[in-house]
Amino acid sequence: MSEDVVHKVAAGGFTELQQALLGTESVEQFLQELALLAARLVANGLSCGMTIRPNGRPVTAACSDPLAAQVDEVQYRLDDGPCLHAMRQGILVRIDDTAERARWPRFESKAASHGIGSCLALPLIADGKPVGAR
Repeated sequence: MSEDVVHKVAAGGFTELQQALLGTESVEQFLQELALLAARLVANGLSCGMTIRPNGRPVTAACSDPLAAQVDEVQYRLDDGPCLHAMRQGILVRIDDTAERARWPRFESKAASHGIGSCLALPLIADGKPVGAR
C-alpha cells in the first residue's frame, strides 16, 4: 500500500472516529462504533471486541461481529487470555500465531478452532488505570 493510500485511510478513520464521538449518545454506542471502525480499517477479516468490567466481571461491551463475542466468551470461561491480561495488567498483548499455543494454550487452541490466527489486545485506560481491553 502506498504512503498516500495509508494517509487517506487514516484521514478517513479520524473523520469516522470524530463522527462516532459526536453522533453517539452513550459509551456503549461509542464502543460499538469504535469496534466496527477498527474492523473496517484493517483488512483481511479482522474482528474487534471491547471488554470492560463494570462490576468486576469482564463483559463484551461491543463487538464488530459474532466471532469477536464468541472468542471473548472463551476467555471469560477460562478466566484467562490476551484481552483479560491486557485489561488486568494495563499492557499491550500480542499473539502472532495461535497455532503455537505458547502463552495461553487453552485459549489459543479454542481461538484457532474458531479461525482466529492471531490476536492483539490493547488496554483501555481511564484515569491512569486499565478499565477494559480491545
